[in-house]
Amino acid sequence: FIFSATLFSCSQSLVESEMKTSDLETNSALYLSNETTSFSNISNDLKYILKDYKSISEAYDYLLKEKDKELLKLVTEEVVWKVEGNEEIVPFAGTFTGKEETNKSLQNLFNTIDNRRLEYRYKVKKDNIIHVHLTEYGTVVSTKKEYAFEVMHEWRLNEEGKITFFRAFSDTYAMAQTFDPDSDPNLSIGLLPGDYDLYQSQIE
Repeated sequence: FIFSATLFSCSQSLVESEMKTSDLETNSALYLSNETTSFSNISNDLKYILKDYKSISEAYDYLLKEKDKELLKLVTEEVVWKVEGNEEIVPFAGTFTGKEETNKSLQNLFNTIDNRRLEYRYKVKKDNIIHVHLTEYGTVVSTKKEYAFEVMHEWRLNEEGKITFFRAFSDTYAMAQTFDPDSDPNLSIGLLPGDYDLYQSQIE
């Protein structure tokens, strides 16, 4: 990964010192970072970990089963679905507003990535905002290149529990390289600064 060391360190400190124990899931039965767990098998663990956030739990289930219609029932009409990355290289990257646009991102994801696997790492939560950190593995269909890197999914819910916002952070350079080996390394972004933004108001 190409991270900003300062931001990474600051964010890591927040994760370690600012969160309540309940906010950081590290139970050995659920912490899967030392295993290679299939995307389909991990769904049950995520369902348990995210049992208090039914829409998010079901969203992961539908994502792994590539059930776009069912997933779209969980989001609001004005949902914002954002995947960080080079939009000219990664087909499912970009900002998508509304169900129809969101479905374009989902279809591009399903059509261009094979053998997706996830390993749960931990989650961060504050009010209706939940950050889920995982390690993702997959293979780009067009190049047959495999990848493995940390991802952070930011979910936001309304009072009815529907998803109003989704944002995926990853090593955008590593992802772009799997589609195009000549990608610019300056395209890379970090993950944990997203957690910093979430908790900044608590430490100011």
